[in-house]
Amino acid sequence: MKYAVALSFAALAVAAPGNWKDWTSEPVVETSTAPVPETTAPAPEPSTWVEWSTSAPPAPETSTVPPPAPETSAPPAPETSAPPAEPSTWVEWSSVPPAPETSAPPAPETSAPPAPETSAPPAEPSTWVEWSSVPPAPETSAPPAPETSAPPAPETSAPPAPETSAPPAPETSSAPAPSVATSSWAPWSSGAASSSVWVGSSIPVTTPAPSSAAWTSGSVSVPSGTPVEAASTTTSSSTWTYTGAADKNAIGAGAFALAGLALMLSLSLTATRAQSCDSVENGYQCEPEISHFWGQYSAFYSVPSEISADIPAGCEITFAQILSRHGARDPTSSKTAVYNETVIALKANVSSDAFVGKYAFLADYEYDLGADLLSLFGQQQLINSGIKFFNRYASLAADNTPFVRAGAQERVVESALNWTQGFHSARTAAGHADADYPYAVLEISEEDGQNNTLNHAVCTNFEDDDQYYSTINEYAQEEFAATFTPAIQARLEADLPGLQLTSLEVIYLMELCPFNTVADDNGTISPWCRLFSEEEWHSYNYYQSVNKYYGYGAGNPLGPTQGVGWTNELIARLTNQPVNDHTSTNTTLDSNPETFPLGLKLYADFSHDNDMVAIFYALGLYNNTPVLSNTTITEAEQAGGYSAAWTASFASRAYVEKMTCSPSYGGGHAGRGGHGSSWNAWNGGAKGSSASSSASQELVRVIVNDRVIPLVGCGADNLGRCTLDSFVESLSFARSGGRWSECFT
Repeated sequence: MKYAVALSFAALAVAAPGNWKDWTSEPVVETSTAPVPETTAPAPEPSTWVEWSTSAPPAPETSTVPPPAPETSAPPAPETSAPPAEPSTWVEWSSVPPAPETSAPPAPETSAPPAPETSAPPAEPSTWVEWSSVPPAPETSAPPAPETSAPPAPETSAPPAPETSAPPAPETSSAPAPSVATSSWAPWSSGAASSSVWVGSSIPVTTPAPSSAAWTSGSVSVPSGTPVEAASTTTSSSTWTYTGAADKNAIGAGAFALAGLALMLSLSLTATRAQSCDSVENGYQCEPEISHFWGQYSAFYSVPSEISADIPAGCEITFAQILSRHGARDPTSSKTAVYNETVIALKANVSSDAFVGKYAFLADYEYDLGADLLSLFGQQQLINSGIKFFNRYASLAADNTPFVRAGAQERVVESALNWTQGFHSARTAAGHADADYPYAVLEISEEDGQNNTLNHAVCTNFEDDDQYYSTINEYAQEEFAATFTPAIQARLEADLPGLQLTSLEVIYLMELCPFNTVADDNGTISPWCRLFSEEEWHSYNYYQSVNKYYGYGAGNPLGPTQGVGWTNELIARLTNQPVNDHTSTNTTLDSNPETFPLGLKLYADFSHDNDMVAIFYALGLYNNTPVLSNTTITEAEQAGGYSAAWTASFASRAYVEKMTCSPSYGGGHAGRGGHGSSWNAWNGGAKGSSASSSASQELVRVIVNDRVIPLVGCGADNLGRCTLDSFVESLSFARSGGRWSECFT
């Protein structure tokens, strides 16, 4: 199993004794931690090195190394203070000792070769340091268990009473206040602890190629190829756990390396990693003829738009809301188990002599993906997203800090924090002060039965596995799979004698393509992808589109209802009126201005693919999508812009904008975004009202993955916009609660 560390300000806590905690199911939750001023650390000396060696490291606070400890016990306490910087020197990590120093006993390092002092220029602030491609030996333990964070105590599973002018009492008397994560980091000491979560990947962590980094007491450089196995944190906690290192002496060095690197990455404007074809503006563009057809496992890419997504001339954005999926991750725990079993069976039943040509990689392939956690690639996606959001809405973002919420699952919270890192980096790079950073992130429990508009878990008839609504998508997928998997199965079994596959196992092998791709730091296309044709990838993408459509879209009678709560929260934010909803909203949170403030300019919510699809359908964004066939492909262009890859990719995001436009520009005429032939049951009570009829009114526009979605049922103009009043009126399905009453009958 491989683990990787998503580096942040919080990583500085790695080197602080007293700040380690076993990775258990009882995380530390901090609910009100404020950032600790960074006043105790000396200002960094640019381009300085401090000699680190086996004979003379910086003075540690202890001179002995504790004996190895099992995974379930607390790891050794690292050094507790940053080493003093030597003026005009670099930190040199090396197994070759320089001239002895007298300030401290040695702390040997054995895993990294010396880094020449002249070979590594300081890192450019707008780029990532390239992560080493030299992996450590794979571990043999089972894949990591799913996130074990314990969200606040559940709210009642029964639907709350309708909320009108006064909010009801909290759903349960024992429910604690939601936890708030921030990306703060504290002075380096045994008592300092950050309150953020920045770690969560199953990729092995290797320290990067030599590169300088501003640090609290100088600069640091670390050579490539130094493995650090299984570094991690607990959800909503600053504590770290280290497991699996053979040489405990490497821990101190590893901790310093990670801490210094974390600050380097956090303070630099990290646009994209070297040699990656994933960018801030356009997203993932490696071999788009196949990679843009991986369904919800596609990496975010800029979707073509028939209407320009640029801010129209003469218009000013007055409000922006982003709704985002988390970044690319490892498979879920259940999927990673079946993928591993499928690979083991393949290797056991097929002679290695058959592994030639495009199958040659299988000779050495071992399944080593983890479970549920973000990859480094996925974390970078969200940093890029934060940068892009700031750049797009710079006129607002310069002086307005977004209010951020996230479902309280580790990968979702980490994604939110990564996004704030990117936003902050872009803000400071643009020359603006950012005293609000690190930003608080409101975490909302994802426990079953908890009211949470960012995670469906309350509608009983929809959630229960034995109910009709929970199986509609499975039957639809099985029917479509029968149209394309048999041919793939026959080809693979012919090419690899001894292989025997089911239709579902064909799907598993296809999914090893995107998951191995996003497990690579740079998103390098996996050789698994070469085993299938472009046509087969189109079929796979549609297979997943059918899944989402019949699971959470119009194909499921209760699907769009799962997005009603968030839609009503959006209405409240757009109109500065209290939330009026009796479905999945958390009334305790939404009635409190601290946890649901109104009147702000920028909002950011982080969720999952399924919830976003339900929200899009509750908003009526895909009312022009025809009923999807279970036997023939309907491409996104013919499906009203709907497909799993176009709407629910890793790091997928939707923008909801309000804008005002000068009368000379007007709103445009009601055009292709007006009433469509398929505008349907979800918003049947709306009446069209051309945006051009009142150019002084605020207009609303929705953009999904850079594609303008022409609004339906509200008299949209030729730029896809409706007036605020007509847009809200068109959301009658959500305002009436959808089909919530059917959740419990």
